[in-house]
Amino acid sequence: MRTDNQRRSDNFEDRGRGAGGGGGGGLPAAALFSILRRIGIRGILIAGVVLAGVYFFAPPGIKQMIFGALLGGVPGQTQSAAGEGTVCDAQAAACDFSRAILGSTEDVWRAQFQQGRLPNYGVNPGEYRDPTLAVFSGAVATGCGNASSDVGPFYCPADSYLYIDPGFYQVMQDRLRAPGDFAQAYVIAHEVGHHVQNLIGATQRQLQGKIRTKLRCASSSRPIASLACGVTPRRPRWRSMTPICAKP
Repeated sequence: MRTDNQRRSDNFEDRGRGAGGGGGGGLPAAALFSILRRIGIRGILIAGVVLAGVYFFAPPGIKQMIFGALLGGVPGQTQSAAGEGTVCDAQAAACDFSRAILGSTEDVWRAQFQQGRLPNYGVNPGEYRDPTLAVFSGAVATGCGNASSDVGPFYCPADSYLYIDPGFYQVMQDRLRAPGDFAQAYVIAHEVGHHVQNLIGATQRQLQGKIRTKLRCASSSRPIASLACGVTPRRPRWRSMTPICAKP
């Protein structure tokens, strides 16, 4: 790809190794226990179903935001360490390329928003608001909680940041068999797409629909719940019925 004449975006941060800004610490234990006492057993079960749906089906950014607010991070992920050094000292070419691609997405999406060429999700997004791309190595603290490089590139709707460890590009080449700058540009454009979805209200509608489906399946009777989970009961009279909850 030729990026010689492409302007470089200024919405770019180098968080260094393990560095970051404003990670969520989660709710205090006493406050969390008090909430659980108030909602009771039924409320805890419903909350568990909702959180399970978020954990397994929500986009990484939404998952980071919710679990970061509750627990300080997504279960199973390492916490961020103290910042040291800078990523772009060792990954200068990757950082420059990332800024060029981000600048290109800014130019394209500003025009799309100005012309109103967007799907309608019941939200008036107004003018395009640029996201910020933060590169890091190892771990990072975000507005959606703490995350490690293992999560891969992700978008956090709580702070409108894209987070990428440039080392992921080497993973793409070695493990995913997706080498080259076009594949790297796709990663950035894909995360910017999540930002656009958040601006126009598509992310919120998608998450609400998944949560409603999980709640409906959890509260259904046993035969219907079996259909909801994609399991066909053995009794023949149920086989012709259409499931009320589609299997994700």
